[in-house]
Amino acid sequence: MATPCNDIINEQFRVSHDGYIRIPAEKLGSIQLLHLDSGIYSPEDQYPLLDRTRCKINGYTEWISLSSPYVSVGWDWDLIIHGTEPDLIKTGDVYTNLLMQSESNTDLSERENRRLIADSLSSLDWKSKVKSFITLKYA
Repeated sequence: MATPCNDIINEQFRVSHDGYIRIPAEKLGSIQLLHLDSGIYSPEDQYPLLDRTRCKINGYTEWISLSSPYVSVGWDWDLIIHGTEPDLIKTGDVYTNLLMQSESNTDLSERENRRLIADSLSSLDWKSKVKSFITLKYA
């Protein structure tokens, strides 16, 4: 479904009345993201009935674009151990105010939008930035 975008902010970003920033799907790679915030979820909030001898560390991270209007992309992560080294893995879907469109200016499906954004995160050095930020924030 095509959604009219009345406010053109720049050549790449179009903001619609529903708050989404719409861009052509092929422009996704041109958005540079900057780490904004990360945090750890409280185990009591997520797992109130679990045996307290278990330890699961998970959290969130939020990133924004360097240009206005600000694109926001966030996702949840789990801390896992590979051998002796901690590692982070993305869990669940991304949440974002970005909605990509086809060449004919129709919105991509939510599923396709989330898949393309999640795939683009592979080029982002998010794990080391989140580990460093979490270490400083909770030390």
